[in-house]
Amino acid sequence: MLHKGCRQVERAELRDIPVPEARGRHRPVPHHVLAETVVGTAERLGLALQKESWGLASDGMRLYGALGIDATAYGLVNAVARARGRLHYDGRSQNDGNK
Repeated sequence: MLHKGCRQVERAELRDIPVPEARGRHRPVPHHVLAETVVGTAERLGLALQKESWGLASDGMRLYGALGIDATAYGLVNAVARARGRLHYDGRSQNDGNK
């Protein structure tokens, strides 16, 4: 599920979205670069992507994304259930007080 009111698009379509002009210290990142970076990072970490959804605000200036990840691959279900724990890249969870 994506943000209410956004238009759903495929990742490949993000390349066609114009990038606003840089002004001062503001340097816009093209939507397709952000999406490719997020997906690429998840894959390099060994996370199994099951689904991806991308959406754009009506003006095309805001990107929304949702990735479906196989949470059982690295014990992420257990880590998330331990709400006070810290999640490490390999899926292990450690409580702050029980190291």
